[in-house]
Amino acid sequence: MGISKGQPWGTPWSGPPDLTVSGTDAALASAVTAHPHPTIAWTPAGDADFARAVSLGVGEHERMGLSLPCDALGVRVPAQAEGAEPLLAVNAVVLGTSPDRTGRLTRTASVRVTADGRIVHDGPTTGVLVGNGQFLRGADVIPRGHPGDGRVEIQVYAVAAAERAAMRHRLPQGTHVPHPGIRQASAATEVIVELDGQAWPLELDGIELPATSSVTVRVVVQRFALLI
Repeated sequence: MGISKGQPWGTPWSGPPDLTVSGTDAALASAVTAHPHPTIAWTPAGDADFARAVSLGVGEHERMGLSLPCDALGVRVPAQAEGAEPLLAVNAVVLGTSPDRTGRLTRTASVRVTADGRIVHDGPTTGVLVGNGQFLRGADVIPRGHPGDGRVEIQVYAVAAAERAAMRHRLPQGTHVPHPGIRQASAATEVIVELDGQAWPLELDGIELPATSSVTVRVVVQRFALLI
């Protein structure tokens, strides 16, 4: 179970970390993948969005002595071998075109999105975002995102072509939502995104993976801890 609203996040920590990691969100996710429930001292790169979500400054800095329990995203695609461990992301999963790259000519596809067993969208969209953190390429794309609350935030983009430029302009401040063309939902267990008869690009923590016709994202509660 993640933290509840109003509950303090983090506990005092004075010992050495299990791991010391430098770099991007993807580098952090790789370290988390290789170790069971590690406590990590992370020196983020300048483009590390997850660092912004936990208020961790870029580069070397003095830490406050707190350990923050953080959730992760377990990702499965049809191309994975049966029995293979899920891929891990720490910040965000995007299937289709991400909102900051959506333009007037971006095509839509028919997509079904299921969150914890309930259908939250079944129709055309330009892309689906499943967020554990709050930021995407520096923009406040997921204002409700919190990487320790035991859930993920879902955004399904079906913004009309003529409104997409204005939507992108509002992303940095997080004022693009609420919007009638952006369906928002939350999930505490699992999100399934399925395309109708085609494959879309898949992005995990800023890294583009081969196109896929579906993706399943599971919430992995308190998968690791960060020292801040």
